[in-house]
Amino acid sequence: MMKLPLTVALIGSAMTGGHSGSRSSIADRMSTSQMDFSQGEKIYEGASTFHMIPISAGIGLRINFTKRWSLGVGINYTYLRRRFEGQYDYGGTENYQCDNISNDQHYIGIPLNAYYNIINGGKLKFYAYAGGAIEKCVSNSYSFKYYGYDKVLRQSVGGIQASVDAGLGIQFCINDRFGIYLDPSFRYYFRNYLQPKSLRTTQPFQINAELGLRWEL
Repeated sequence: MMKLPLTVALIGSAMTGGHSGSRSSIADRMSTSQMDFSQGEKIYEGASTFHMIPISAGIGLRINFTKRWSLGVGINYTYLRRRFEGQYDYGGTENYQCDNISNDQHYIGIPLNAYYNIINGGKLKFYAYAGGAIEKCVSNSYSFKYYGYDKVLRQSVGGIQASVDAGLGIQFCINDRFGIYLDPSFRYYFRNYLQPKSLRTTQPFQINAELGLRWEL
């Protein structure tokens, strides 16, 4: 009988090293970025960027084909945030200096992974998995103080962000249908020049950790 495990996951992602944020790389600091907006306004990004840890949540299905092999697919939401210093070009005679610009990015993604059960005991499951994901940035905004007022600029993002991952997982089964799992993994984000600057573009190779609850229907 085929089982359809319904997985509800809360996911936390961290860059290699596990810091709460990071300065951009040396190569990233060597250039100054320019963001153009539909109103003719511009933001010129300064030298350093501080990245926050990405936060994700998702839901998915895992289909068992054999006792060892299964396939998982789902939908995830990811929130990325970074802060940087820069200048706001509002079309005046000189640019406005901004000490703290926040860039908020919201992604919706579809992950697809193949799983192989190494240990499939009564209370403990240990498995390996590999796969990838495609994600679409649905919101990309920049917010800062402009003469004491809150200013928000929005920028559309084309294309998709693709990535691959591989890792090991462990599940503690509370009963026959319910368990708690932890899936650490390595993930690599492919370069796409249509995507806004983020932790993924600065450091495409990352260590992730997924923690969640799993029900078997």
